[in-house]
This record gives sequence, structure tokens and C-alpha cells, in this order.
Amino acid sequence: MPASSLWSSECSTAERGGDATSTSARVRLTRTGARNTLAARVALEFLGLGAIHMAGGLATLLTLGLMVGVPVAVWRAVKSKPKMSNVAGAELATLYSDTLAGELPSIRPASAILKSGETAYVEASSMLMESKSAGVVGGSRGVSVHVAKGLTLRAGAFRGHRVNHIVVAARGHLLITSQRVIFAGDRKSFAVPLDKLINITRYSNGFTFNDGSKSHNMMVPNVRERTIFTAILDRVLQPAA
Repeated sequence: MPASSLWSSECSTAERGGDATSTSARVRLTRTGARNTLAARVALEFLGLGAIHMAGGLATLLTLGLMVGVPVAVWRAVKSKPKMSNVAGAELATLYSDTLAGELPSIRPASAILKSGETAYVEASSMLMESKSAGVVGGSRGVSVHVAKGLTLRAGAFRGHRVNHIVVAARGHLLITSQRVIFAGDRKSFAVPLDKLINITRYSNGFTFNDGSKSHNMMVPNVRERTIFTAILDRVLQPAA
């Protein structure tokens, strides 16, 4: 056989062998690629789950930080802030002492009519409070006896007690003058001469003035007005030196 023909035959055989080898290699590469793809997907899913868990952990830590940090911040702010009740109490005490030591003022009343030579010192918005009956509350106890058709006799007793409640009888202005304590209200008014006052009861929100025949219960809601009123009342009632 000519050399050229032998070479051609070997080349053809080699080519066929090479084709088979290439095909096998492609199959192995395809399988390897599939395995690598699957591994890559698993890795990505694992990384995704890890990222989710990590994000959840960060969110949990952030939430815990807020739960702990916010109350601590609020507590520190409250601790560093002065108590309003103490500050207000100190200011009212200073207001009372300054008013008591100062000169008696002279004002023009909004609605009260003064006598000749009478001077008004202080005026405060106030309410006249009175006790009103709300009825009788109680119950009865006894025995009922059926005597005849349509006739029943009952023997027993009723026990009850009267219930009272405090109401606003009038709204207006409470004054202290050089001669009297005056209340000028929209529905009721009164005036008590200073020398007729028998007792003055002080409350956290008002006063009761007793002239021997009647008690006048007055509420002064504004704490500043009430403080000034108390100081001037004490000043006016002080015995002359």
C-alpha cells in the first residue's frame, strides 16, 4: 500500500478515535458542569439562608437595643429634669412671702360695688359651692300576707339615708377689701365684714368663711390667684403692730 494511503488511513482512524475521545470528554464536562451548577445553586441557597438568618439576627439585636436603649434614655432624661412639683412649690412659696411682705395693692373690682372709703386689695376668680340633697337611698324590709282576693297586707319598715352632693351654686369673683370679704357671683353673692368673721378654714383649693350664721364655701381653681389671695388675707387679718 502506498505510504500516502497508509497515512491517510491512520489519520482517518486517529480522527475517528479523536472524535470518540472528544465526545466522551464533552459528556464528562457536561456532567461536571451539571454537578458544579447544582453545587453552585446549593451554595447560593445556603448563602441566601445565611444572609436571611444574619439579617434576622441583626434585626433582633437592633430590636433588643431599642428595647433597652429607649427606656434608659427616657430614664436619664427624667432623672436629669427637675421635678415640676418642687419647682412650682418653691415659686409659690416665694410668691406668698413676697406678697405678704409687700405693700397692699389697690385694685378696681370687676363687678363688686365698694362702699365709700373702702379699698379692694385682691380679686380672684372663684365658685360658690353648696351642698344639695340628691334624695333618700335605702330599702324596706317586712312581710306580706295575702288576706283575700285583691287584698294583701304588708308589715315592715323602711330604712334609708339622705344623699348630698356638692354643686356649683354661682361663679364670680372673690375679693378682700379693707372692710369685707365679698363674693360677686352670677346667681348668688354675699359680703361678710372682716370684724364679723368667726372662722376661716383653708383647703388646698379654696376657703370656707364662717360668720356665725352661715358658712360660705369658696373654690379658687387658679393656684397663683389662690396664693396671692391667701397672702393678702393673712396680711389683712394680722393684728396691728
